[in-house]
Amino acid sequence: MDEQFIEKNIHDKLWDYLTNLHRDDCFARNWKGWTYRTSEGRDKSFFYREFDIARFHRIKRDHTTELWLHGYEVKGYTKKVETYYEPSFGHGIEQALVLLFQGADYAYVVIPEPKDNDYKNDLKEFCEKFARNIGLTFFTEHGTFWDFRKPERNIYATMDRKKKMLTSLITMPQLSEIISPVWARKHEY
Repeated sequence: MDEQFIEKNIHDKLWDYLTNLHRDDCFARNWKGWTYRTSEGRDKSFFYREFDIARFHRIKRDHTTELWLHGYEVKGYTKKVETYYEPSFGHGIEQALVLLFQGADYAYVVIPEPKDNDYKNDLKEFCEKFARNIGLTFFTEHGTFWDFRKPERNIYATMDRKKKMLTSLITMPQLSEIISPVWARKHEY
């Protein structure tokens, strides 16, 4: 197995891919939560599950602005001694569900593409029956990303919650990296 299928490498390639594809969006990497001020100083608010990658997409309409939050849960091969192990069946789906609970409109599990077609179809069927809001994106042996299954939108995500999350992300984030376009820094959402 190739080193490119290790989780960190997939994470790095996905970050580069998404930030180049969606240049006008706001991105956060390893977003754990934010800091806020209290009467005693500063305190931190953490998510139940960090966003491996979070992407805020803004759509301006005539008189309104829509804000969409996409959450990505990345899983890859693990290496023990000299052997690589694939992620177990459905690994990451439960964590992607938590991203939806935390306010994401869409959540994706990103894994190395399984070699077995039956395995791929079983994953797809599993999501269609039990996790309809989860998308499956495969990292292929050619170093590309393939959206194998599109997620359904989380109907419980609210614009107010996403605006508060984005404001907190821009002002006092707890993360490893951020890309914030001018519209986000000016709070034009």
